[in-house]
Amino acid sequence: MQQEFQLIGLMDAVEKWNGKLNLISFKSRKELDIKHVRDSLSLLNVFELEGGQRVLDLGAGGGFPGLPLAIMAPETEFVLVDSTTKKMLAVQEIANELGLENVSTVAERAETLAHDDRYREAYGLVVARALAPLPTLLEYAAGFVCVNGMFVAYKSADYEVELEESETAMEKLGFEFMGPVEYALDEDMGARSLLIFQKIEALDDKYPRKSGTPKKKPL
Repeated sequence: MQQEFQLIGLMDAVEKWNGKLNLISFKSRKELDIKHVRDSLSLLNVFELEGGQRVLDLGAGGGFPGLPLAIMAPETEFVLVDSTTKKMLAVQEIANELGLENVSTVAERAETLAHDDRYREAYGLVVARALAPLPTLLEYAAGFVCVNGMFVAYKSADYEVELEESETAMEKLGFEFMGPVEYALDEDMGARSLLIFQKIEALDDKYPRKSGTPKKKPL
């Protein structure tokens, strides 16, 4: 019951903050619920999040999928990362309002933060939603996922081309594709996929490359 109230409170807070910062895009409360909250929680159909686990939400933006997941997995530690300071301050305030003691935020570029020893290859699970094309996204994530850890990219149903374009990135970054999990959103609001990757070897120190390079020159 508390989690249900927190999810409602999350939507209330996002609606309030969206008028100031445009945290995320939605046209109605129902769309916010289905396309953002419920879509974020689709990960829980695949992974069981438990106490002691550490999850990093890469490019968290308005707090999705990290905040809904943190509500439903209160014993799991979540670190939400985004380069936009104003958004991270808002997301941290929302987390505080909801009493989410398992959430912390970091305002920094992924390419920089991934070379910080406190974060480098320190997470068993990294997630990212609506952030970048897959070859670029894999380079962003590689610096945070520990060996044998998992990276999950929230993508549309049309992921095949991106996946083909990611073969070189997977090879250089030590990722193995474990398969997609495909699902449909409620109310005919579209089809989605979770693309799951396992980190099978330690990352070369040169990755990720300097800020802006993964986007301009994908592997």
